Amino acid sequence: MKRRGWILTILVLVFVLAVPAAGRRNSAPSLEDQLLDAVFRIDILTIRGTLTYDPVASSVAGSIGLVFKMRPGQTRPLFHFDPIDRGLITDYTVALDGEPVSGANGLRILDFPGTRQKSIEIRRDINDGGEHLLSVTYRLPLDGWYPRFASNVNDIYGRGNEEVWPTINAPGELARHQLTFQVVGSVPYRFIGSGLVQKSPRTDLQEWTLDTEREVASYTVMFALLPQADTVYEERTINGTPVRIMAFAGGASIAQAWTQITPWLPDLAAKFGPFPMPRGLSIFLVKEGGGMEYYGGTISSVGALKHEINHMYFGCSIIAKTYRDSWWDEAVTSWYVDYAQSMNPIPSGFRSNIVNGRSPYAVGFDTRAYYEGAEVFETMARAAGGKQALILFLADLRARHTFEPFTTLQLADYFLEFSGLDLRQNFVDWFYQGETPFSSESDAAAASGARMKDIAWTPPDPIVDRYRAPLARRDP
Repeated sequence: MKRRGWILTILVLVFVLAVPAAGRRNSAPSLEDQLLDAVFRIDILTIRGTLTYDPVASSVAGSIGLVFKMRPGQTRPLFHFDPIDRGLITDYTVALDGEPVSGANGLRILDFPGTRQKSIEIRRDINDGGEHLLSVTYRLPLDGWYPRFASNVNDIYGRGNEEVWPTINAPGELARHQLTFQVVGSVPYRFIGSGLVQKSPRTDLQEWTLDTEREVASYTVMFALLPQADTVYEERTINGTPVRIMAFAGGASIAQAWTQITPWLPDLAAKFGPFPMPRGLSIFLVKEGGGMEYYGGTISSVGALKHEINHMYFGCSIIAKTYRDSWWDEAVTSWYVDYAQSMNPIPSGFRSNIVNGRSPYAVGFDTRAYYEGAEVFETMARAAGGKQALILFLADLRARHTFEPFTTLQLADYFLEFSGLDLRQNFVDWFYQGETPFSSESDAAAASGARMKDIAWTPPDPIVDRYRAPLARRDP
């Protein structure tokens, strides 16, 4: 493992040094693809299985299967699943193509330079190039006193749904998700989530199926299960798009959300094209804090709602190839939503390592994306002839590259194809030429930036009192 780590470190440094030589346009993506193949190793086709939530025990029983193929030149499969690699659970089984993974052919935890994401390697070689099935069964304890089971993704920090099911945590790793969510017990629950959601007619337990119906990044799959008595729910169709909103009873104002959404969805459709998700938009509305975008969904405060809905186009359907490339979906959204009335171009001579400061397979992104990234898009707009010209480019990007993950330098190439303006060397200066040519992720910096995505999940006081009072009575 140490030898592999040194090899990957050398490859990363070679890649970093090669990027500023912008004239060799095909060399950097080719080397980056080799790096990504060496680190991620598998391409997931489908993630399917069942997650059974027990509110009383505050735990989830999972039975998940990953259908995958090996990437070129790779023979040993791996996957991401935090509960195993962090030693949080011991009650689990793993099988590859129906054969238990144990003993000499068991698991080992791998670290890769430049990322905090650990990988779980299956010590068995696969050489046939066909499809394979990785099966994992497990019981996962949940934190917290409130009986909620929901996605808790934070893309600034690079935390995804690998905390809940086995997957590959990367923006460009797309897989169809077909998941069944169950709740045991007699307390009625509500469910809201990404894609096609259907409630089962079963009477022995509560059950919903979630199907993204197409390949999406695993960290963009949203789900939320909460007690029905604690929540309110409304749905409407706006500009042909079904919209569903769930919130805590007595919490965030759904009426305020509708006031924002009703003109916003038609505006986005007019500027960038039809709403990208065929099943519409699912929202869990919280009273305070920020928000997080998902495929056809968001968990968000009212104040962050327009920003998160804009991500349906930029971030959830127009996709960055790696986490470090995902600066641009935040930059586009900040430029169009948050700084729409007052935005300056990037200062002359600006240089940064917004992209180059992280390895191609690091998790999370640099939070300079929000303002400096927006300034880059303002610069592109002025170069192209104004805001409307850049909107036309973004609409063209959506039309031609939806669900086709691309890199930062590919974005510069697409802009050249559309406008005739070659900003590739500018992109190298703006994103790859900072004072530090390469550095690993900073946990402290990422954690500080991640607070921008904090979700205020605490229910209103009457709900809190209803759950905490019985706990207090049981205290000695």
